[in-house]
Formats: sequence, C-alpha cells, structure tokens
Amino acid sequence: MCPTPVRIWNRWTTPTPNGDLENAETGPLYAMRDSMGDITAEYMGFQRTMYSGAPDKFPAFGDSATFDPDQVKNFLSVVGQDPDAYASITSAQQAYTSELVDEAINGDTASKASVDGRVRDAVAPGAAMAGIMSEARADAVIDYHTAKDEEFNAAAEEKAGWVNRIVSMGTAGVGERVPIAGEVLGWVQEDITSSVLETIAKDSADDASQAAGEEYTSGRTAALDSSEAAVSRAVLNNQEGPYSDPDTASQLKSAAKTQAGNSHGEGAKWYAASHTS
Repeated sequence: MCPTPVRIWNRWTTPTPNGDLENAETGPLYAMRDSMGDITAEYMGFQRTMYSGAPDKFPAFGDSATFDPDQVKNFLSVVGQDPDAYASITSAQQAYTSELVDEAINGDTASKASVDGRVRDAVAPGAAMAGIMSEARADAVIDYHTAKDEEFNAAAEEKAGWVNRIVSMGTAGVGERVPIAGEVLGWVQEDITSSVLETIAKDSADDASQAAGEEYTSGRTAALDSSEAAVSRAVLNNQEGPYSDPDTASQLKSAAKTQAGNSHGEGAKWYAASHTS
C-alpha cells in the first residue's frame, strides 16, 4: 500500500513519514509532531470536524476556525504516531467529550431531542478521533517501529495536565447545580485524568497484541469505557437531576457505549483509507 499525501501547513508529506528511514528521527516534520499534538489539544474544535453538526458548546482557546474534515483526519493520522502528540490529543479529547456529555445530560436546553440522542451526539466525535489515534499508535509501534508501547504510556503521565485546562472551559454552570463546586471540579479532573491513563494503557499496540489480533479490539474497548465513565461523571455531577435513577443512567451508558463503538470503528476506517492509494 502506498500512503496518500497529506497537506499540512501548505506542504505535502505522507502519513508514514518515518516508516522507511534508517534514522527515524530525521523524517519530515518529525521534530514538530509533539508540538502539533499540543496545538490540537489546545484547539478541540478539531472534534467538530469529525461529523457535520457535531456539538459546539464550549469555546476554543483562540478564534474559531473552519477545517477541511479530510485534511484533519489525515493530519491526526500523522501526528498520532508520536507518543507525546498522541497523549496530548487523547487527554484533551476525553476531557472535552466528558464536558459535552455533562452538558447533554445536565445543561439547559430547549431541544426536543431525547437525552440519549444528545449523549450519542456528544460521544461520537471524540470516539472517532480515538479510532484514528488507536490506529496511528499501532502503526508507529508495530509497522514503522518509530516508538514503543511504553513510550506512549509514559507520555500519558506527562500530558495529563491537558485535562485540567479543558475541564475549565465547561464548568461555569456547575456551581448552580452543586453546593461545593470546587470539590466537585477537583474530583472531575482527577477522575478524567485517571480515565485517560487507563484508556492509554488499554490501547496497547505491542507485538503480542498484534499476534492475537487484539490491537483494534483493545482500542475500541478503551473508547467504550471512557464514554461510559463520562456518563457516570455527568450523573454524579447532578444527583438530583431527572436522569440520576439507576435504570435511566444505565440506558444512557448503553447509548454512549454503542455510539462510541460505532464511531471508533469509523475513525479506524478513515485512518485505513488515508493510508491506501
């Protein structure tokens, strides 16, 4: 398979810039990939390009911008091969998704759509991003040998600070719902951070996983678990809300997990398409 060229900042490169090099650290844009990951984490408006009409509830850091969906997907497939970029983007997208889910369940709305439908919409973009990132990680570790699984896991510890920054965007209304907002926000940040670290650890791409055909399955499972955790946090954030009873909460978790699985699969397919000519 020949990789499809990707346009990044007015120049063309390929989604596998380091795959055939004796020295992997000399590939095109290699030194910039971790910085590109931070830029993406800084601007989670990238999520809005995954699906037309995706939720747009929270401000971006800086001015909003319009991106071409295909170029964004290809861009993620490149930078996701770098452990630091992968960790930054994964941390930010999970935190952002959790905020969207909380807004879908607890936010004021005039929408007549069902709450489970709103939860599905909130989960879908981040799960699609996760599908792209899972495949990028697997390629970097198994096919291109430009990074090791341990490096991806280690980077997660260093990049967890993105969670606090993203969570701060969507917390203006929390004080209206709970008496001790500061304590709740601290718990939310810690819980999302823990979820991110667990997700990245599960999204393994080592040789043993490849031999068992498990690398895709583990990434999908991680996406399902993180979406379920987002619903759990939203319900706990507003225990007096109309969706806090166990049966309703269980149905919302099921809806989130189903959508996360579907969207993760779409992200993986988008990644494969960008690497096939």
